Amino acid sequence: MLKPAPPLSANGLLFLLAIIISAGAFRDYSSVEDVLAARPPPGRKYRIMDWADGVLDDPVFPEMSADGPTEKTKNETAWGH
Repeated sequence: MLKPAPPLSANGLLFLLAIIISAGAFRDYSSVEDVLAARPPPGRKYRIMDWADGVLDDPVFPEMSADGPTEKTKNETAWGH
């Protein structure tokens, strides 16, 4: 583990966390504060965050709109290839 830990803004997966939270995809966490406050159970090094039932069939990488994630999957040309 890095000492001191780099700031959250340096994490390359931060964008994905924003998508997950805005989609209401976590069953028990609805804000970034909830997610960052989550701790592993005693004796564990990590916590498994369950998906909300209503998003199990939603795309992991949805197309985005000004209102947030849509129900459409991002197409292959959206990745800049």
